[in-house]
Order: sequence, then structure tokens, then C-alpha cells
Amino acid sequence: MRGKSSSGSSISDQKRAVMNPDELKVMLDTDCIISMAGMQPIYAEKILYYKDPALKGRANLPLPHVPELKVNLAAKPPAAALKPEYVPHEVLEDFNWRDAANAEELARSVLEAILPAGSPPEFVAQMVPAIARNWGEGSLSVIASILKETSGITVDTKEMRKEAA
Repeated sequence: MRGKSSSGSSISDQKRAVMNPDELKVMLDTDCIISMAGMQPIYAEKILYYKDPALKGRANLPLPHVPELKVNLAAKPPAAALKPEYVPHEVLEDFNWRDAANAEELARSVLEAILPAGSPPEFVAQMVPAIARNWGEGSLSVIASILKETSGITVDTKEMRKEAA
């Protein structure tokens, strides 16, 4: 059976844009597309206030009075840059580092400078008791915590307390 052809049809359900660019160009001025976040776009007819019977009567009313807003546009002076303040040596001798606003940052900086990451355990064992004596009562736990966080160095505070006693 040569020469015989068959025809068929197929239906495809595919998503399509609300309007293609060429359709947008020929869209009437009375129509619009409303696009809101999280929702599908909506093709709608505009409500023209001068053609709508409910709005037509209000179309030519006088504008309401809007009070004038007075704004003070005086330029603010630029913020002064903070300068480090010199602290006399006599004052520093009596100053407790824990009273500083940035006490933990101060302790971290000093410890990282004295005991950098990778310091030999023998050196750490020698230095920690000396630092604790210098920093005063109750500082050993702070030192141990900071060294563990910053350098991964574990300090046995019980052993250090025995040595200090």
C-alpha cells in the first residue's frame, strides 16, 4: 500500500508566558498586566475613573489641602575621628585589665603575641603561670579558655594551680 499517508494529531500542554513581546506591543491602552510577588501575572482591564459611573462624579473635585512639610536641612558637622589617648605610666600600674571595656580582646591580643599558635608545650607550660601571676587572681581560667580557642593549646588549670601554690 504505497502512496497512502496517514495523519495524526497530538496535543501538548505547555506553559506559556501571559503575553509575548509582540502581543504586548498591540495590547490596548485599556488593558494591563498586574504582576505581584509570589503570584501569577493577571491580565486585566483598567478602571478608567472618567468612564466609571461610581468615580465619574468625583473626577473634577478640587484637590484637598496638603500642609507644607518643613524640613531642616542644616548640615551636621562630620563626626570627629577618635584619637588614642596617652595614659601615663603611673595610671597603668594601678589599672586592672579586667576593668577595660574590651578586656577579652585585650587579653586575646596579648596572649596571641606572647604565645603564638604552634608554641612548644614546654614554653607554654613556663609562660602560663607567669602570665597568670602577672594578671592576678582568677585569670588562669580566662587564659586557658583563650589559648584553647585561638591556638588549640590545652592548659591543665588544676596542675597550674598546684604549681602556683
